[in-house]
Amino acid sequence: ADVHNLVVLSRWPIVATQQHLHDLVPPPTVHLRTTPTPQDVAVRWDRPLLEVHVELPGARTLVVWDAHLRAPLAAAIEGQKAAHQWLSSAAWAEGYLLATIKRVGQALELRHHVDRRLDADPDAWIVVAGDLNAGVDSAAYRLLRADVEDTGAPALAGGALIALEERVAADRRYTVRLRGRPLLLDHLLASPALARHLVDAAIDNAALEDEHDLEVAGRAPVGSLHAPLVAELELPTPAA
Repeated sequence: ADVHNLVVLSRWPIVATQQHLHDLVPPPTVHLRTTPTPQDVAVRWDRPLLEVHVELPGARTLVVWDAHLRAPLAAAIEGQKAAHQWLSSAAWAEGYLLATIKRVGQALELRHHVDRRLDADPDAWIVVAGDLNAGVDSAAYRLLRADVEDTGAPALAGGALIALEERVAADRRYTVRLRGRPLLLDHLLASPALARHLVDAAIDNAALEDEHDLEVAGRAPVGSLHAPLVAELELPTPAA
């Protein structure tokens, strides 16, 4: 796409890249009743996933999955908006359903890719990074983490992703402010083999502005409305 593309920067060599869009999960079909003519539509993700392989010192590979999942804003429904306003609550509800399917469905596809990698190498160094538009209680986030509390299977703990942001103090653990509410929508989720090398994590949100307040004031944001989430890891070398 020509907008909303994903980018990974690295001081170490990037040795492989690939974009993924509906590789493992085909577009689900939904029947819409509020379009001019009721119809079945295929729900495609808004943008691809970006897989990047970084060669670290010692020739060890870090696999980065860069993702920007669909925001929880109703997707467009043909003929159901005028002047940026919905014409009916029923149409808005169908649009919201489409947005939810896009977000959770792509999280499922990403989870399948992570599982494939961990099945091939349980000790792989993997990190899922990005604006997931998903809070810690959301379906997309829980699906990606596959925590033992959800699966109920301790034998599957090796496939659960660890939230590196949990190292940040609870009162600072947010990346967005909206209508006065602090939200954690951006995440760094690591494979167990990588997460055990975590030293520290931080979220630079001290000067974060509230998106709603800016809209009301008619002011453009300076920089991003998402605070950067940083994790520091101390990785062993083969010699060590």
